[in-house]
Amino acid sequence: MAFKVLMIGHLLGDFYFQSNRVAKEKTRHIKSMVLHGLLYFTAIFLALLFVVNPDSYIKVLLGGVAVSAVHCLIDWIKVNIEKRIKNIEKYGAGIFLADQLLHIICLYLFVYLCGITAGISSWMNRIDCTEVKLNASWIIAVLICWKPASIFVTIIFKSIPNIVSQSELPESNLIGECKNEECPYRKIEEESTKVGSWIGILEREIILALGILNQFSAIGFVLAAKSMARFKQLENKAFAEKYLVGTLLSTLISFLCIGLTKCW
Repeated sequence: MAFKVLMIGHLLGDFYFQSNRVAKEKTRHIKSMVLHGLLYFTAIFLALLFVVNPDSYIKVLLGGVAVSAVHCLIDWIKVNIEKRIKNIEKYGAGIFLADQLLHIICLYLFVYLCGITAGISSWMNRIDCTEVKLNASWIIAVLICWKPASIFVTIIFKSIPNIVSQSELPESNLIGECKNEECPYRKIEEESTKVGSWIGILEREIILALGILNQFSAIGFVLAAKSMARFKQLENKAFAEKYLVGTLLSTLISFLCIGLTKCW
């Protein structure tokens, strides 16, 4: 139970408490990295309050500092690795997954070494909290399907070569040649990306909800409705390929999260 609560804290601190601006600037400025560390510490500190006895505030404070420091160290190593890789888009997905795996392993080791999993210092492990544990799994699944999955899908899209002929997409050259940020074509492209991201988020969350309710037959209607909305755009081969990759990847993530709620 303690690990689940800290996982919620990790997801909130690493994705939801961190804005896109901070995520970009922490690769260039140490101040943004420190700010991210403080926000992450806040999330972990709040999570620790739920799994550590009220009389152990010093342990909560030191634990939060330790976890946040290790987290920032991993992020710093990741940033330096990304700076040395020329074709970062090609390895972006692997780096993202490795980064998150290291964070989760460090979090688990912290919980294990502190004895929280044994119920020594956790008041939540001393009571019957089966329902609370189940709800924690649901919260983790919902959080994963939202922003982390959206970022991962975006990274995958960047690794796919965008080879589009002018006959397939007449405005492609205009967008590429327009270097001004106020360019209307660039704004249209950015707005389209945002809309696509929200569609993917809603798709994953709906599939997750249907899976938890064991309404798997209804998932087909969600995918069909999405395809109908994009029907004309599917005539573009490059768009159709990315659409298929995004849909299958989102569906896979949703099913993995469904399995998470049922098995963990």
